[in-house]
Amino acid sequence: MKRKTYWGYGVATIADAAPYSFVTVYSIVFFTTVAGLSAETAGMISAVTIILNGIAEMSLGYVSDNWNSKYGRRRPFLIFAVVPLGVGLIALFTDFGWDETLKVAVYIGAGFLFWIGFGAYYTPYSALGAEIAPGYNERSVLRTCARVFGIMGNILGMVLPLAMVELLAGLGMSDRGAWFSVALLIAFVACGSILITWNSTRGMEKPPVEENTKPKAGLGQLLRDYIKILRLKPFIFLIVVIFAFVAANTFYSSNIVFFARYKLGLGDQVTSTIFLISMIVNAICTPLLGWAAIKIEKKNALALALLVSGIGAIVFRFLDVSSYLGLIAYACVFSIAYAAFWQLFNAVLYDISEVGEFVMGKRVEGSVISVYGIAFSLSMSISSKVLGSMLEWGGYNGALAEQSAHAVTTIENAFMLVPAAALILAAIFQFLYPLNKGRFELLERALHNKRKGLSYDTTGLDRIIRK
Repeated sequence: MKRKTYWGYGVATIADAAPYSFVTVYSIVFFTTVAGLSAETAGMISAVTIILNGIAEMSLGYVSDNWNSKYGRRRPFLIFAVVPLGVGLIALFTDFGWDETLKVAVYIGAGFLFWIGFGAYYTPYSALGAEIAPGYNERSVLRTCARVFGIMGNILGMVLPLAMVELLAGLGMSDRGAWFSVALLIAFVACGSILITWNSTRGMEKPPVEENTKPKAGLGQLLRDYIKILRLKPFIFLIVVIFAFVAANTFYSSNIVFFARYKLGLGDQVTSTIFLISMIVNAICTPLLGWAAIKIEKKNALALALLVSGIGAIVFRFLDVSSYLGLIAYACVFSIAYAAFWQLFNAVLYDISEVGEFVMGKRVEGSVISVYGIAFSLSMSISSKVLGSMLEWGGYNGALAEQSAHAVTTIENAFMLVPAAALILAAIFQFLYPLNKGRFELLERALHNKRKGLSYDTTGLDRIIRK
């Protein structure tokens, strides 16, 4: 692949990182401090909308696998995603000033619209990456380039919002107006990045399946395909990694603002600075992770990063972080896992496509990404609901400028101990993940012969292919 292909594909990663970071980090903050909802209600809204998204997203990868269009299989979905993603994001950060029941209904609807748009973009976009980068190491390079744009998106969606809200408030704008303006900016940039990649990836997709050889499609076939994907030996390990990392990231990202405010008494501007430092660490890690993915294999590089951050989180919890410097240090340690997952996990996941094709007899990149998205959404939904209930049980009240000692301790544990346990679990299963470079190359040779109708050898593939 030419370098411009890497960068042209990678631009749309902004639309993954910026809206995702903005919603996961700040939605509960916005709901509790601007919209006036309780933490439990805010967690419930997040949980419900993400579950609805998971249900809708079930079909997106499968449909894109079986989509026949002169414009391609994946790229038409990028165009479709722009409107619901942008409109839903803006509505999620709009204080409508209505009664609570109506607010909750509107935010659930807005969240559903946003996540539908996000899924319609992310699933075909990720599947497109597996198609245009077929090699084991090539996929690591593609995701490293994409991660550069991901960091830009993280800065926009995670680092800048609080600073922009504070700036706009200082210029006389209300809090509700400031949050709306920030959401509008992020939506505009994210949707614009999708359109750029849509234009840059013309002609890069694999040709659609001919109608006379196209496999039978339908709900029953979708469910059978997804069950087969879930039963793929290597994918079982990745399901655990997905659930564990998403839980860790949800608890960490949703609590960093609360920890800074109520444990350390820091202002929102300081929190923005911490996010910025985290992104600097991400930028430093990006070339190192790209190098490690080639030298020690991407699966091991990812596992090692998750383990380092998990152990670090335990250490910082028992050191009792009580200073700005301590918070920065902890954020830097967590950022190692964050950078590794978003840079390398998709490169690892792409390889499941070849396993799926060998077992199922057809390309299933989109379906693999959909199953991943369902697991991701389900984990995020459960984590958001558990976090909201945990804060409520701990006595957190968003209307108070200071929280009780019990509430602060609950925030500390949610911010450090829960992510620590989840990251260590993710690291263990990532280390045990059996699809390494050697087995992938054996699989490629066997698959090449199988496609041509020749005899093939499955020796050495017993850990990734069921007999």
